Amino acid sequence: MRFLKRWIRKWQYTINSIQRNIHRKIKLIQLKINAIIRAIQQFFLRLWNKLVVIPCKFIVKWWNRLFWRHVVRFSRWVFRKTSFFRWKKFASATSEAEKERYRLFIEVLGGWKNIVAFKCKTKSWHLKIIHSFLIDWEKIPHFGIRVVQWNWPYLNLAIGSYSKWIFKRLRKTTKMPFRIKENKRAFK
Repeated sequence: MRFLKRWIRKWQYTINSIQRNIHRKIKLIQLKINAIIRAIQQFFLRLWNKLVVIPCKFIVKWWNRLFWRHVVRFSRWVFRKTSFFRWKKFASATSEAEKERYRLFIEVLGGWKNIVAFKCKTKSWHLKIIHSFLIDWEKIPHFGIRVVQWNWPYLNLAIGSYSKWIFKRLRKTTKMPFRIKENKRAFK
């Protein structure tokens, strides 16, 4: 019996040691394979950095410095110079304060009922008025508008270089009557 127990223990010990050795060898092989894979990855990563990333960064840096910076600066300059045209692209896109200002201006002129015809030129507005006593002459200069000529029933106002666009905004925000828009014979 003792002999059998010793013999079993001896074989268990040898089997366990063989298993441990096999596991150690497998673990060692796995570690070697992982080290080889990491070395290959590092090699290709360094190769990628040296051959692709660093030259691309160099090219992008000089592209930005020599060309793109000037393109952006020029486009900003163009954007600033043309901002007014984008502002006036849509006459309906006016703020509430601007709508109120246009409404007050029409009230100063006596309302749309006091205006028979409205003609817009590049830097001036020409109006045909029914009653001169309805116009509040003291408030007209507050709108930045200068009276060029007043011969009843014709009133000429100097608006500025963008009078046609301001006229479009005025027409849309204050709902100019159709009879005034179409009355072209009043100035002939």
